[in-house]
Amino acid sequence: LKPKIRFKGFTDTWEQRKVGEFGELITGTTPSTSDVNNYNGDYLFVSPADIQGNRFVKNTITTLSEKGFCKCRRLKADSVLFVSIGSTIGKVAQIKEIAVTNQQINAIIPNEKYNPNFVYSLLENKAEDIKKQASAQAVPIINKTTFGEIECFVTTSKEEQTKISKILLNIDNLITLHQHKCFLKFDNNINIELLGNSVSLRITSMSVMKEQE
Repeated sequence: LKPKIRFKGFTDTWEQRKVGEFGELITGTTPSTSDVNNYNGDYLFVSPADIQGNRFVKNTITTLSEKGFCKCRRLKADSVLFVSIGSTIGKVAQIKEIAVTNQQINAIIPNEKYNPNFVYSLLENKAEDIKKQASAQAVPIINKTTFGEIECFVTTSKEEQTKISKILLNIDNLITLHQHKCFLKFDNNINIELLGNSVSLRITSMSVMKEQE
């Protein structure tokens, strides 16, 4: 795949890679709820309920004590979260500090070859396709093995990944900042091919920046 719109200086063909190649895949777990000493501490415990259109999870409904946290699979800052079971399957988020998740979330700790923000954007762009795949089952679910086998077109240039993710992150921040403003308007006919597919929502928000100039 060769996207039609590129940053200057990048010409290499994008290659197909499996999600499992982006880094370490971790499925969350839940400490025993019968032991109250596992909860109400300083550690974030992310569940699908904490991902409500917010890219970064900064607070969680439930928190863990050090005891409860030590019983879970620890995630590093910048890890990417993907809700993989239930009605909210396909929701994507990131964390800015160490945290853990429950078993409804598959997480990726990106390796040195991949920019975490780029991985987030790839999964967000792929979320609807993954959701449709899971909906074929009685209980929508994408287990870790299936999740790791999902394929995406990617640039293997980390410099290009960083440039792409930087502009998308800036637009995400702009949307978050102005999502309740009346002048935020979207034109679904405007697209950009930064991830191999159209990303209409992100680029249409550029009109907001123009209105503020």
